[in-house]
Amino acid sequence: MADAITITNPDGQIAILASGYTYLGAAPIILSITPNSGPAAGGQTVTITGQHFQTGCTVLFAANQATNVVVDPDGLSLTCVTPPQA
Repeated sequence: MADAITITNPDGQIAILASGYTYLGAAPIILSITPNSGPAAGGQTVTITGQHFQTGCTVLFAANQATNVVVDPDGLSLTCVTPPQA
């Protein structure tokens, strides 16, 4: 959601731009993945730890999307199931 921007000149005149600026969240950071290997057929549940993960994020292994992505409420880890290797 964007915040209003207000400028007040020394003579008291004011300008307001509604929804003028949006603060963005921090980019996700990956710190580790456990386990860090698994079968080519996929289906391995992995835990990824890091920072700034958001519910609804997607996880790609190369160009293949993981399934069952569940982000912890603190945004510091998630679990997912690896896709098959292409």
